[in-house]
Parts: sequence; C-alpha cells; structure tokens
Amino acid sequence: MGRLIPIVCNQLATLLIGLAGLTILTHVVPKDVYALYVLFMTLTQVGYLLTHSGLVNHSSRYWQRESVQSGAYARFLWRASWQASRVLAVLLFAWSLALAFYSQNVDWVWIFPILFGGNVACALFTIAHASLNAGGRLWPMCFLGVAANGTRALLPPLFALAMGVSLAALCVGFAVHSLVIVLSILLLFREGWTTCGADVAIEAKWRHELRVFGRPFVLMGIGSWLLLNADRWIVAIFFGQARTADFGLASSIAAIVPNLVCAGLLQLVFPAVFRQADAAQSEKDWRQLARRCDGYSLVLIMVTVLGLLGLWLMGPYLVGALISDRYAASMPLLFPAGLAVLSTQVNQFQYLLLQGQHNSLGMVKAMVTISGLKTLGSMVAAAISWQAYLMWLSLSVVAVAVVGRYMIQKMALSPEKRKI
Repeated sequence: MGRLIPIVCNQLATLLIGLAGLTILTHVVPKDVYALYVLFMTLTQVGYLLTHSGLVNHSSRYWQRESVQSGAYARFLWRASWQASRVLAVLLFAWSLALAFYSQNVDWVWIFPILFGGNVACALFTIAHASLNAGGRLWPMCFLGVAANGTRALLPPLFALAMGVSLAALCVGFAVHSLVIVLSILLLFREGWTTCGADVAIEAKWRHELRVFGRPFVLMGIGSWLLLNADRWIVAIFFGQARTADFGLASSIAAIVPNLVCAGLLQLVFPAVFRQADAAQSEKDWRQLARRCDGYSLVLIMVTVLGLLGLWLMGPYLVGALISDRYAASMPLLFPAGLAVLSTQVNQFQYLLLQGQHNSLGMVKAMVTISGLKTLGSMVAAAISWQAYLMWLSLSVVAVAVVGRYMIQKMALSPEKRKI
C-alpha cells in the first residue's frame, strides 16, 4: 500500500492537470495553429529516444547497482547528457532547416533553440525518472512527474491565452516548461553537487558499459520515434492540417489511458524484475520471468482496451464543457488513436527480459522490425483511404504485440542467448 499511494497520486494529478490543459487549449487554439504544434511536439522526443537513449537505459538498469555512490553516478549522467547534446544540436538544426525549406515556413528555423532546449530537458527528465524509479524513490518521482506533466499541459495554452494565439506563444510556454524540468532535477539530485566524482577507473567502466550496452539503443530510438510519432506526420502528409489537429488531439486524450496504465504497472514491478533477472540461473527461472512479463502485458492490454472503450463512449459528452466544439471531430477517433498509442507500449514488459540479459542488440532487432511493420502499414493504409487508415490503427496493436512477443521471447529464452 505504501508504494501504491505515490503512484496513484502521480497518475491522478497527471490526469486532472492534463485534462485542464486540453480544455484550455481546445477553446483557445484553432486547428491550423494546433496542427503545427502537434508536429513540433513530435520533434521534442528526438533527444531521449535517439542521442540520449543509451543513458536512459543505463540509468534504469544500473542505478540500483550504483546506489552506494549515487551522487557520483548522478554527476556522471549529468555530464554525459550534455556531451550527447552536442550531437543532438547538429541533428535538430539540420532537421529544422530541412523542414523550413520543405514547408516554406521560417518558423521552423527560429524555434530551433526552443526545440533544442526542450529536447535536452525531456532527455534529462527521462533519465531522472528512470533513476528515481530504479531507486524506489516514488515520492520524488511523483513530484517530478507532476511538475513536468503539469507544466507541459498548462503552460503552452496559458501563454497562448496571454500572448495571443500563435505557434510562437505555444513554444514559449513549452520553453518555460523545459526550464521547470531542469530546475526540478537539480533540486531532486542536489546530492550530486555535494559529493566528489567517481574514481577514474569507475567512470571508465561506466563509459565502456555505455558504449557496449547503450549505443545500440540509438537504432532502437529510431524505431521508438516512428512508433510514437510517424502516424501524426503521415496524417499531415496524406490528409491535411484539419485532420492532423483532430488526430493529434484524439491521440493526446486517448494516450492518457495507456500511459497511466503502463506507468503504474512499471512503477509496481520496478526494480523487482531486474532483481529476478540478476538472480536467474536456469531455464526454469527465465521461463518463470517470461510468464510474469506475459501477465503484465495481458493486464496492460485488457485494462487499456476497456479504458479506451469507456473513453470513446464518453467522447460525445466531452464536447462543449471540456472540449471545444471546433474539435468535435476528434471524438470518434479516440478508440483507434488510443490503440495506436497502445501499440507503442504493448511490448514494454517483454523488453524487460532482454534488458535483464543486457541484450540491447536483441531489443534493437525487435524494435526495428515492429516499427517498420507499423509505419509501412500506416503508409499503405493512408494511401488507400482515411477509413482504411483508421482500421489499420486498430489492428496494428495486435500485429505489434504478436510479432514483438515472438521475437523477444525467442531471443530471450534460446539457450545461446540466455544468461545462466
């Protein structure tokens, strides 16, 4: 029960603040502006999924091991994050120039500093959140989650309300949200600034692990980005701004359900799964852990589908008081959009098997395969029709779950791959 209270508080606060932010946004921001902001938000995830993905996974896997020198380890993660940000800056600047040239919209150039700062903040948040979760610090994690999710939901529409509705106002609000994240992390990990750094040999070991275990996660991050964000760009390319705004809003609302369920389950099972993986000595041990991961996956799917059905049925009643009439077309999209979000998380507990075996290459193979399957299917369906695209979104979660589970358990339970 002691573990459940901060988890429930975090999820409840995130839900209520998120709904408040969406209410303000839909009543203030028209579709043409929101469509651009939807695409902007997809680019704020490049850092933690690509350039910082190795650090995220290193911190979630090894924070518990380094708990006796957590201050020194936090300093290492902080420095490594800023070192990785140099590559991130080059990547985002090239991306911004390409978008400005393709769309003939110079806004993509001037928002580059905000995009870069937002990516760094999101990456630091993900690393910090993984570290707190691995260390079992649930109340600090609750504080960080509420601060980050709350300011991300509220500040952009509030700045648009204060400054005038524009992409610039929304981005400025997001920039302030990014600053709040960084300040919150500095507060929570202040012990790192009052302790000495680790020995040279220990830091060398961490960097070696980061290269060997972490670098393959860059490729995995590409697949993760496609799973999370490709659908928004596909809708923008094939169906225009109005449907991009409707689909983006539907995805944001529907994502609340799988995000809450997945985050709650992960907080409950961490770090027990890795402890069980470290203690596994036989085929029986690994198969028992695989059954546990199957059980967590089944709970995730069942609870999420039921929640999405309930949300879809409630959709028409949300229009008016909660959601502006101009976004009424988003409500019928809640169920397929929610299933598309679920497809990005449905294998989350299966990946724990490969993480427990330090098999990052196996994770890359699985992620690249399922993200390619999902993205290719979305493009083909969108080229056919809007209805075909929505049907594919609903079916894709089954394809991703079946293919992902098959690949991951085949790699994790085969004798040559299993850590015994």
